[in-house]
Amino acid sequence: MKYSKLFIDVDDTLLDFKMAEKEALRRMAEHFGIPFTPEFHQAYHEINIGYWKLHEKGIYAKEEFLPMRFIDLMARFGYDLDGRTANAFYHNALCEGYFLMPGAEELLKELSSIADVWLVTNGDTDVQTSRLAMGPLMQYVKGIFISDEIGAPKPSKEFFDVVFETVPHTDDMLIIGDSLTSDIRGGKNADMDSLWFNPDGLENTTDIRPTYVVQTLEEIPRIVRGE
Repeated sequence: MKYSKLFIDVDDTLLDFKMAEKEALRRMAEHFGIPFTPEFHQAYHEINIGYWKLHEKGIYAKEEFLPMRFIDLMARFGYDLDGRTANAFYHNALCEGYFLMPGAEELLKELSSIADVWLVTNGDTDVQTSRLAMGPLMQYVKGIFISDEIGAPKPSKEFFDVVFETVPHTDDMLIIGDSLTSDIRGGKNADMDSLWFNPDGLENTTDIRPTYVVQTLEEIPRIVRGE
């Protein structure tokens, strides 16, 4: 076995966060009488991603930027809705957004039979634990590391220092995820091999170099086995 300890990202690797985000935003908009248009959805997505990237760099704490993204969104469209109020409703709706990525359960079932598996996520504790409790995935993993509880996000060294207090660092570790800046850079910072899950076949225009790249979850067990 090439890798015996696996760290797997949650959002857009195992759970379809894009779908959960869209549904939570739709419910929030409808609740407050805001038209849920493609432009509104796209604007939120861009603003949200921007803040999360800044969070990964340590520029904003999560409790700071979560309402700020809605303040920015409402200002862009001229809606009179308090950012904290919008964020609270969205947060609760997101906690109920459980959508599995195709093949995610089958992947974890197979990987857990050949290696030890942990989840690593930058998500909110309430959101991640409630969503994961709605499905079968947690039965296949040893545990979950959440940046909200650790106090530092992937890809920071501080995040993985806490991980390694529970799971001592060895050469046969692999981190798996869809984000170059969070998961793959995190793997580099933590001195472990990395696998970039890239289902859309995006071009890597960064200086971040994963050890492996796959477009389907079905390809991953073969790499873990070293085949």
